Amino acid sequence: MRKVIFILLLIFKVHTIIGQVTTQEDIGQKAIDAYHSNNFSECVTLMNEILKDQPLPENYHTRASCYIGMGKINKALNDLDACLAMNKENIDCILLKGHLFIEKEKNIEFIQSDLKKVLSKDSLNPDAYFLLGKIYTLNDQISEAISSFLKAKNAIQHKQPVFFEIFELYKIISRLYVEVEDFPKAIEYSTKALENYKPDKESIDELYRIRSEAFFEQELYDLAIQDYNTYLSEVNPKGYWALYRRALSNYYKKDFSKSLTDLNRLIDEIGETDSYNFHLRGRVKLEIKEYKSAIEDLKKAAGFKYSNYYVYFHLGEAYFLNGEFVNAINSLNKLLKKYPDFQDGYFLRGKAYLKIEDVKNACLDFKKSEALGGSIESKFKINCK
Repeated sequence: MRKVIFILLLIFKVHTIIGQVTTQEDIGQKAIDAYHSNNFSECVTLMNEILKDQPLPENYHTRASCYIGMGKINKALNDLDACLAMNKENIDCILLKGHLFIEKEKNIEFIQSDLKKVLSKDSLNPDAYFLLGKIYTLNDQISEAISSFLKAKNAIQHKQPVFFEIFELYKIISRLYVEVEDFPKAIEYSTKALENYKPDKESIDELYRIRSEAFFEQELYDLAIQDYNTYLSEVNPKGYWALYRRALSNYYKKDFSKSLTDLNRLIDEIGETDSYNFHLRGRVKLEIKEYKSAIEDLKKAAGFKYSNYYVYFHLGEAYFLNGEFVNAINSLNKLLKKYPDFQDGYFLRGKAYLKIEDVKNACLDFKKSEALGGSIESKFKINCK
């Protein structure tokens, strides 16, 4: 009889343990479901219950992820510290803690060392390469960053990443290639991101910026304009950056009519808020010989607090072409005070001095221009001693 009772008690105990495990697994699955549904508060509540009976590294990692979703970064870091106190080599906790510190730009050297340890054990971990690439980017080690991000790309075929989407990786790589002026590579990766994946709206915006800039820098203006057209028609009709860059591309293509149309629209729609719009429109009007109107635009451009100082060169040019030589000299004085080695400024001011028959100052400017690389005097048939 005792034996029967003992067996029954043993069966009851086993069933109780199995029931507890099943319950814990059910709660864990509910927590994960809550996390993926962005119900982070519920996720934390469920993980609290699990951690009472199972204070394991992976459970602290899960709750830390939920805290991050709630924006409670310090609590997440506490959980990750608890995880690493139990197992200092837990890769998931090292990576998640690294991700948080990199976002806060904190303890970068410490995290970099940990990531290298992760890669020494898991050489095909895309997240570790990705985070290491972000550290290199923060440190302005662009070549190393590109290399690390490319390793992350190659590692994806072995393991799916946690901290990034593939299109995001391609976006970062293409942006870095622009920084090192490898424009064909920038075009390659931005095109892959745009054509093969479904980036979010913010990423689409940046990818078009990156690719169009790469086209522009290679003087592939037609391709740049094609990107601006697509962006304005399919992504954001109010994308004023694209409108300005399209105007600039048409300016360099010498299609001044189209450039002027875009600049007029820009100024009409956003008002007199940007020096660059007036500066470029003034330059366009110089090309079509509307000198008085160009002067008005360039004066407005110069009036902005953060205007480009080269506006004074174009304003000086507009005054000169309109026969206002003293005003041209005054404008160029401002330019050359800021940029004393600007050869074209001395050349143009010398011409203006010559127009008002101030040969002495004309000669001084021509000599200065010549010293900076120009060949001037013979063009004007004057003898400067």
